[in-house]
Amino acid sequence: VMPLYWSCQNLHAKLGENPINRKEAIIDTIRENISKFSKYSKEIAFEPELTWYNTSAPLTRKSLEGMITVIDFFTYCCINCMHILPDLEKLEERFPAGLSVLGVHSAKFANEKSEEQLEHAIQRYKIEHPVYNDVSLKLWTSLGVTCWPTLLILSPSGDPIHVLMGEGHSNFLSEYIQTAIEYFSGTGELKTIRPPKSLHSRVGGTRLKYPGKIAAAGDRLAISDSGNNRVLILEDLSAPKLQHVIGSGGRGREDGDFSSATFNNPQGVCFVGEDLVMVADTDNHLLRMINIKDFSVSTVGGTGVQGVDKEGGKVGVEQEISSPWDLCKISENAVAVAMAGIHQIWMYCLGPVSWWKGASYPPGTLVRIAGSGAEENRNNSYPAKAGFAQPSGLTFDANYSPAGALYIADSESSTVRRLDLKDGSVKNVCGGERDPTNLFAYGDTDGAGINAKLQHPLAVCWNSGRSELYIADSYNHKIKKVTGPKNDVCTILGSGPGNMVGDLETARVCEPGGLCLSEDSNRLYIADTNNHTIKVLHLDQNSVSSFKIKFPGANEEFDAVFKHRYETGDVSETRLLLEGSIKHPEFKLNPEGKSTWSLENTNGDWKFDPQTGDLNAVSNVGTCSVKVSGSSINSTSVVNMKVKCFLCHKSSGVCIAKNVLHEVEIVHVADAPALQSINLGSLVQF
Repeated sequence: VMPLYWSCQNLHAKLGENPINRKEAIIDTIRENISKFSKYSKEIAFEPELTWYNTSAPLTRKSLEGMITVIDFFTYCCINCMHILPDLEKLEERFPAGLSVLGVHSAKFANEKSEEQLEHAIQRYKIEHPVYNDVSLKLWTSLGVTCWPTLLILSPSGDPIHVLMGEGHSNFLSEYIQTAIEYFSGTGELKTIRPPKSLHSRVGGTRLKYPGKIAAAGDRLAISDSGNNRVLILEDLSAPKLQHVIGSGGRGREDGDFSSATFNNPQGVCFVGEDLVMVADTDNHLLRMINIKDFSVSTVGGTGVQGVDKEGGKVGVEQEISSPWDLCKISENAVAVAMAGIHQIWMYCLGPVSWWKGASYPPGTLVRIAGSGAEENRNNSYPAKAGFAQPSGLTFDANYSPAGALYIADSESSTVRRLDLKDGSVKNVCGGERDPTNLFAYGDTDGAGINAKLQHPLAVCWNSGRSELYIADSYNHKIKKVTGPKNDVCTILGSGPGNMVGDLETARVCEPGGLCLSEDSNRLYIADTNNHTIKVLHLDQNSVSSFKIKFPGANEEFDAVFKHRYETGDVSETRLLLEGSIKHPEFKLNPEGKSTWSLENTNGDWKFDPQTGDLNAVSNVGTCSVKVSGSSINSTSVVNMKVKCFLCHKSSGVCIAKNVLHEVEIVHVADAPALQSINLGSLVQF
């Protein structure tokens, strides 16, 4: 990759010197790079035993022939990798045929190697192109890739022709692909095809989808229902009532009333007034304000374009910002913002603010208060010289003498840091190591201060009533506690990924992303992100319960809803084999309960053989198979598989019953290959 990179840098230099003949310069470099680097094409090989996502069949070098291929080497924790996803999505929309976009997941953290957690990330970030799990980094290593993200572009013959590192290449990438398509169309090498797609997503039977953050004020709770692009407001928390659903559910940045406003992956939520909730609208690069009293959403900060300004100082919608991830009120007129996209802590001024060294800011100002912008784990007495690495969670200790302290979950350095609001000094609380450039000092170790190890923590919560700091140690699937003058860290909940309630030894969470505390300091609310639920840790009872949210208008309740989308090119007479397993990592079928499945049409002319069945009857072979046929399906058809399952935990013996819905959408696409089989995965996941 590196020799190709320097060759491509020469192209960028030429384009800067002679902007008129850009197309000729790009074509000359394509020819030159094919001549120099075609010998490396054999290194681009996908191991057949590794896992693919979003495709109905594993891809090979041969299946990519005839298409220009953009390979995105990414790791799902990385904010820079998240930033280029919209660029790739636009590229696929502009060039629907002749172009293939592939993701190669090359994990930084141990947790990211998990197939299950990677699948969650693909769904959470709405990635629709095929993804290959390079779990052993074999492809990454053989090609000499060195950073995330890296985009490697291949010719229709599979030869490396260009490489881009980092983010910010959207315009050039589009120009380059346009030129490459024209060139290879002229050589006859390009075909108007694309790889087969099949999309699987969990909607969540609880109606929540990947909840990111959570905030409490009095008897109200705000939840960022991130996967559904909306915010929920609940009241009367002893018997929770859904007061407001804010957002239409579609991706967008529209202001307006609660039903028409739109968000894009909202994360941090913060009560900033009696009826005001501020929202970090992360993928829109905006700050939004919810006014509960007049049922409105307005934009109060950001331009809607990802910013690179690392100082700030402008007011409201004039100030560009980058991926705000969390919010925390630190004074009557000031809200701290975890600006994950540029590795800094900023401040939004609700009113006039007097700040360090005599600075004063008018209402609406957005300004950097800590962090150089370099991605590092650097503690410093001077706030502008400190370094953060994707700060993702904030909490405030008003009693820290003399001016209070802001605790920061710094996810990519796997640390928790403390920003002293007296003078802006930044110090380590726990995790990481002393070398500020080492962002790989992660693990799962209880201990004091720097001897403790975390893995990509996403949230922190201060409990003034108990003088305890709680950490969502997200990639370790744990909740940890920090106490005492030496910052002693101990695990209080979790032991690997799972979805269980009960006592602290039994309960499990999966990549928790948000924390907040009840008014009486006795209940810790947890946004259990990958379980699509909110859990409550009862600190006075040492137990965990589910926080049930009753949504209106539900005719039939499901504990989990999975959506599957497949493309097929043959609609005259479609015959499929529909398959699913009964495997679950924690549970097995209860032989004393009758676990069943049934199929139904919602549209289209489908016939099933059989239409219903008993899951217990297939327990020996482990696979449920159904023949599906349709003589003249519509352009889009939907088949629902409903599963009623009775399960027992493999170790504890606890037995439960679950209703699961698999919604299978089959779409006719003219240039797609004909489907022959569909595998829904586990039918008993929930």
